[in-house]
Amino acid sequence: DTVLYNTYGRHEENSCLAQCRDDEVLRRCGCVKIPPPLPENNPGVEYRACTLEEWSTCGLQAYLDWYKAYVDVRRADMMCHCYPACKENFYKASISSSALSKIYAARRVSQLPEGYGTTADVLDNLMVLDILFTSTQQTEITEIATYGWMNFLGDVGGVMGLFLGASAFTVIEIIVFAFTFCWKAAKLIVKK
Repeated sequence: DTVLYNTYGRHEENSCLAQCRDDEVLRRCGCVKIPPPLPENNPGVEYRACTLEEWSTCGLQAYLDWYKAYVDVRRADMMCHCYPACKENFYKASISSSALSKIYAARRVSQLPEGYGTTADVLDNLMVLDILFTSTQQTEITEIATYGWMNFLGDVGGVMGLFLGASAFTVIEIIVFAFTFCWKAAKLIVKK
C-alpha cells in the first residue's frame, strides 16, 4: 500500500482539512496562524507564521470565511478534496484533575532537585500526569458498489411498467409486432 503524507503527517481526512485551511489562509494573507509540522511535504510552499497584526487584519477573517464555506455542504467539496480514511484509529480523550495529597507531597520533597524545599513547593509547582485511553474505537470505511447493471435494468423495467404499463413481455411483443409488420410490408412491396 502506498502511504500518502501531507504537511500534518499521514494523509487522513482531518490532516487534509488542516492543510486545506492553511493553504487558503496562506493564499489570501501570505501567512498562517501556526506553521504545520511537516512543511517539506508540500514542496515549493513556504509557511510563515502570521504576526499578530497580520492575523487580526487578514488571517482571522480568511479562517472564518474558510470555515463558513467548509460547513456549507454545497461548497465544501469545491474547496477541499478530503476523503474519509479507509481505516482510522480514534482515541477518545477526557480530562480530570485533583490536587496532590499532602502525604504524597511530603514523600516527594526528598526526591526532587534543589529548589523544592517544602511540601508547599511540591503542592504549588508539581503535578502528576496519567494518560489513559478511555476507549480505542476503530472505524473502517469500505466502499462497495451496490448499484450494478442488474439493479439498473430492474429500475428501468419498473419505471417502464409504472409509466407505460409495459413489462418484459410487452417489449418482446412490440419487437415481434414491428418485425411482423416489416415482413408483411416487404412482401407487399415484392408482390407489386
